Amino acid sequence: MNPIKQPAPALRRDILIALALLATASAATLLPPAYVEAEQRISGVMIGLIVMYYANAVPKKLNPLLMLKDPARYDAQQRFTGQ
Repeated sequence: MNPIKQPAPALRRDILIALALLATASAATLLPPAYVEAEQRISGVMIGLIVMYYANAVPKKLNPLLMLKDPARYDAQQRFTGQ
């Protein structure tokens, strides 16, 4: 089984994103017990930002593959994502 090799900058970026999420969640646990809701909100915002980032990045990465296989499907995907 061959692991998928990512370019070094992409791998570095993904590791930094994971570390930022873990650091933020760890820091939020240090808040006093009265701020439990703030801890949950901070974690939710971080996860939401990651979902937004990857939801924006994935269609851009799939474009070359769709363009080679099926140009009509590529055009439909471009219209759907508004690019």
